[in-house]
Amino acid sequence: MEHVFSAAASPEEATVVFSSQLRQPCRLRLVGDWHAADDDARGEPYRQYSCRMAQWPHPLEDLRAAIAGEGTPPDQVLLLGDLLSFPTEKGVELASEILRTAPYPCAYTAGNHDWHYEGLPGSETDLRAEWTAKRLLPLYGGRDPLFYAFTVAGVKILMLDDSTYRILPEQLAALERELADGLPAVLGVHIPVHFPGLPGRVTSACGRPDWCAANDPYWEIERRERWPESGVDDTTKAFVDLVWHAENLLGIVAGHTHRFAFHTYRGKFQLVVASGRAHDLVLAPGEG
Repeated sequence: MEHVFSAAASPEEATVVFSSQLRQPCRLRLVGDWHAADDDARGEPYRQYSCRMAQWPHPLEDLRAAIAGEGTPPDQVLLLGDLLSFPTEKGVELASEILRTAPYPCAYTAGNHDWHYEGLPGSETDLRAEWTAKRLLPLYGGRDPLFYAFTVAGVKILMLDDSTYRILPEQLAALERELADGLPAVLGVHIPVHFPGLPGRVTSACGRPDWCAANDPYWEIERRERWPESGVDDTTKAFVDLVWHAENLLGIVAGHTHRFAFHTYRGKFQLVVASGRAHDLVLAPGEG
């Protein structure tokens, strides 16, 4: 179903997407890759694991103004991962307080840095589970960190954690279940979803066919396990196929690349928000 049209697509302006599936407008404020490095004495035991990412601090206090913004209030704020550069107790406490007291409702999904202390042993899947449970849970407001859904202004928002570049079977099943009702939906993830012709590197998309150990340039820098030799698994392939073929999924919002981008594929949009700033996405009724 061809239903996408972008009226404006730049980091400085709101992006407007029209769809005949919508009955009322919905404004989403998107925030990605804040990379806050707020820490205190409680982080001392982990300094050897946080030292590289701590070189680029971006105070969480600045996030308040980005969420509040100016002009038309949003219906919902979506935080699309890498809010933190590593999972410090101070960072989570500050971020939780900011989200709890924000003037608009906020929803969060994790990025690959939010749960990663570089150099700690273990698979990315295990480290994500461990540090989500130890630190990140307050950011979710009681929702399931791997996947949750809610409806705002007639649009179903689907927040899915793809921060390991891999999708778990239970995530795929939940996404299929939530899309089955036919309501117009938007998928919020950290890592953009691959489609044929997507520009950029292997490291910038979930489900890219050439994602594998041979094309993993950062595993030593990030001090983590290397991506598997076998490449993309069948569940992640099925996820990519579902995303681009579900007729009621209007599009995807993501972060990770730190650069604004807007693309369309199969009548859907993918908007990638720039790092350290907010960007409004307006979903409006109409044919464009």
